[in-house]
Amino acid sequence: MMNISCHRKVVYQWILAAVLGLGLCVGILCVPAGDASLLVRLCGYGVLAITFVLWLYSVVQVLREALLSPRGVRLRDTVHFIAAIGVGAYVILSHAHFDYKIVGDEYVISATAKHMHETREVAYSTLVVHDGSRVQSLHSAVDKRPWLYPFLVACMHDLFGFSAPNAFVLNVICLLLFLAAIYCFGYFLFRIVGGWLAVLLWASLPLLAQNATGAGMELVNLLGIQLLILVAVLYLRSPSRWGQSCLWLSCALLACARYESILFLAPVAFVVAFGWYRQRTVDFTWSVLWALPLFALVFLQNKIYSVTESSWELAKGATQPFSISNAIGNAPHALYFFFAHDPAIANSLLISILGGGAIISLVVMAGRWIRSKAWQQPECIVLLAFGSFLIIHFVVILAFHASQLDRPFVARYALPFHILLVAAIISAIRLVTRERPGVARFVCCLTIGFIVTFTFPANAREVFSTRSFIVREKNWLFATYSGMATDRNLIVDFYSQKWTLYEQPAITPGQALEVLQNDTSVFDFKKFSSVYLVVRCRFSGGDYQPTQRETMQLLERLDVELLAERSFRPLELTRFYRIVD
Repeated sequence: MMNISCHRKVVYQWILAAVLGLGLCVGILCVPAGDASLLVRLCGYGVLAITFVLWLYSVVQVLREALLSPRGVRLRDTVHFIAAIGVGAYVILSHAHFDYKIVGDEYVISATAKHMHETREVAYSTLVVHDGSRVQSLHSAVDKRPWLYPFLVACMHDLFGFSAPNAFVLNVICLLLFLAAIYCFGYFLFRIVGGWLAVLLWASLPLLAQNATGAGMELVNLLGIQLLILVAVLYLRSPSRWGQSCLWLSCALLACARYESILFLAPVAFVVAFGWYRQRTVDFTWSVLWALPLFALVFLQNKIYSVTESSWELAKGATQPFSISNAIGNAPHALYFFFAHDPAIANSLLISILGGGAIISLVVMAGRWIRSKAWQQPECIVLLAFGSFLIIHFVVILAFHASQLDRPFVARYALPFHILLVAAIISAIRLVTRERPGVARFVCCLTIGFIVTFTFPANAREVFSTRSFIVREKNWLFATYSGMATDRNLIVDFYSQKWTLYEQPAITPGQALEVLQNDTSVFDFKKFSSVYLVVRCRFSGGDYQPTQRETMQLLERLDVELLAERSFRPLELTRFYRIVD
């Protein structure tokens, strides 16, 4: 057995990192939720900005090392790389319908980005008012959602000025980078054929198009995972301090992308340790210390999330937020999502069938694979490490009480698992092609045929936007209000965030009741040209009744004029009133 050397200085450095990490863990446990919220609000932007700049610098160094390596970059490979990205982007965006898709999440995320752009605080405005010349934020709160995506949108606002569509532009940029990353990983697995297959298979997934044309954080998370995998391959091909730095910093940023993405810290630690084994020496990089504060803030935000009762509103029939029984109950929904031929499901039946078969084939051929020593290749080691944790990640997703993947609003949770499915397909084809050279060509043709036959029609139907009653209600409300919109109006709506994002003064019904009891409030109805009330009703007792108690109290106390009403779900009605007294 070979010895692995470790310089005494490196030992002291890792001890220092461990002590600091332990100290931060103790601090996280001791900090009250209120103080945790304040720390995230005031320190979140600065710590993330420093980490992001360091990450960009480490990426430049890693790319520089890769491009200057003896392997080099051939013109033919570059042409295929650009062509594949162009084809993939065309397939995904050719029927693009840019709009807020997961409305409850995406409006708050965009509002957080706007607030970060204006104040450098990780928070979103809950109350805004027009002071005669501009809109001011009167109150803000820290959101439960990770803040990497809002930070990147805020950077877009810094560069080009505030504009709500910047969120969509960022996701298109992330899509192009994601296509580049999956092509490169496919190229590592099976050269040019693997790169093209990776792009085409992902392009066949309508769920990717849905998230690429929205304003949610899923695509940033997906890009972060794929970039982390790519950096891990480059690191194992040529272990270096810059590669290790890029891995730790990428992992820290990924932890800020989605709640459960902190799980990928484990495969990163494995890859770094394997790199030490290949180098026969233990190394240290100061980026570990730079990453620790960001990890600490992520855990603090999760602490806020866990102690906030409204964040854990359980689905019907659920008794715990995470449990094995939840995973068992959600498994049939996951199977239906992956293998259903249903226009309402944004899946790719092709990826599901080929991916499931590929994983089974790789397990069956594991013995031959190990004997051939192919597993010692960097891309195979990374696929084994990250593939295992993608499965664990998927199980954790299923263990969440609300993870019924066949629901349109929840299907996005399945995106990371498709990384494993696509990689397994390419790896299996690579093994089979040695005996049957025509398999790769057949799968490419099959994928193109599937895109033309199924994916294009699915993207054109825009099922999510047309079936989502929340999206349709939002579009109807905006269209109804457009003819009377001024900054001197006030909107009373339980979902007020969609109005405040566009600098329209808005409050919730509960806040409106407080206004009626306080004549000195800046939201005193008499100070506005017009006040409008959005009421959501459900049919009960032979008539439509307001679903919110505060809204019912407002209707009892105020004289209102009905301007418009429309139903978006059976036995439910949305009404738009003007308050006349």
